[in-house]
Amino acid sequence: MTGIAQDGAQAPAPSRRKPAPNRWNDARRNAFIEELYETCCVRDALKACGMSMSGLYKHRASNAAFRADWDAALDAAYAMLEDEMLDRARHGQTQEVVIKDGEVIKIRVISNRLGLALLRLHHERVAKIRAAQADVPFAEDASAVRAEIMARFERMHVHRGMKKAQAQAGATGQDV
Repeated sequence: MTGIAQDGAQAPAPSRRKPAPNRWNDARRNAFIEELYETCCVRDALKACGMSMSGLYKHRASNAAFRADWDAALDAAYAMLEDEMLDRARHGQTQEVVIKDGEVIKIRVISNRLGLALLRLHHERVAKIRAAQADVPFAEDASAVRAEIMARFERMHVHRGMKKAQAQAGATGQDV
């Protein structure tokens, strides 16, 4: 039975159909975005909302709000993951080790591989930041960086040679 709206017009009958199980809705979108935020993993987020991979990318392509929420969740999740990895690289992880007599001790293990990977990952961005702070143009070319380092070494070498010559001359009473 249809109801009558306040303005006297007949209100539409409520739909008796259940939402299709393979369609995106607000609850599924929210579940996906929340899980993506927590895990930074699209596959886990899909499991949480019960949708398929092909449907996911079709929905992303056709829904700008969903796309923006996805990007924001991924950005936030990535930042949290990055912070966690940086913390592990700096402070290590505590691991339990069984020694000869069966005693269990806790040691702190710092992963050189993780640290080096993070350094490699951020090297270019940090170099640009440092160059901007020093008001020095950033050298994109590795050969230019290498040339600058070699020039600095040469200046240090010349400076040390001059100091050494002055020290020798001072010991013999000569002027340099």
